Amino acid sequence: MRLPPHILVVNGIKVRRPVFLLGAPHSGADLLARALKRSPGFHVTTGRASVAHVVYAFARKPSIGRTSGAVRVLRDALAESWQVSPRSCGQCAEPCREAGGVTGSGPCVDPGEVTRFGDGSPDLLYSAPVLLQAFPDARFVQLIRDGRDAVAGMLGDPACLAWFKPAMLSDSTEFPNAFLGVNKDEHLDRWKGMPAAGKAALRWRSAVRLSAELRRELPER
Repeated sequence: MRLPPHILVVNGIKVRRPVFLLGAPHSGADLLARALKRSPGFHVTTGRASVAHVVYAFARKPSIGRTSGAVRVLRDALAESWQVSPRSCGQCAEPCREAGGVTGSGPCVDPGEVTRFGDGSPDLLYSAPVLLQAFPDARFVQLIRDGRDAVAGMLGDPACLAWFKPAMLSDSTEFPNAFLGVNKDEHLDRWKGMPAAGKAALRWRSAVRLSAELRRELPER
């Protein structure tokens, strides 16, 4: 017997057709998230800790995303992120607060005006298959930017460059790894010796390939 679809309710609002912004680093997802965040009825979050922890766990160890509990974990993380309370914006990253025009401790939206939810967190692309299972009616916006511009953006971003440090390769990091752009185990040693520009280019290329695969998997709307 087919189970009924999961109904997620946040602040008394049913989450229907949430919007997720996907792309390689510095492909423009943050700019689109800013625009949606300022659109009437939308509550869009970016980089909330509850979501980031799950996204990067899936990115470093893709096998976690294929476990039976992955859908529930990601759905719960987004539900926490979308909660609107007097102090909720205090947990947001500064770019998200700035995009929402938050200057004090209050929330960036009025819960009574919210009709749609969305998320534009960095590297959300690597959780896309789980998102599709968690929200079958979701809308995905895929952004592809010229690789040269995306790489230039990554090279000027300390947060992106931090992922290229050897210390970031923990024992839990799995290979092949789409997040780092390493598609074969035997390429790992070559990856370690590459300059940052090469590693950034591999991240961009891997993200574009993932986007193409996702496009084929998305159901017709």
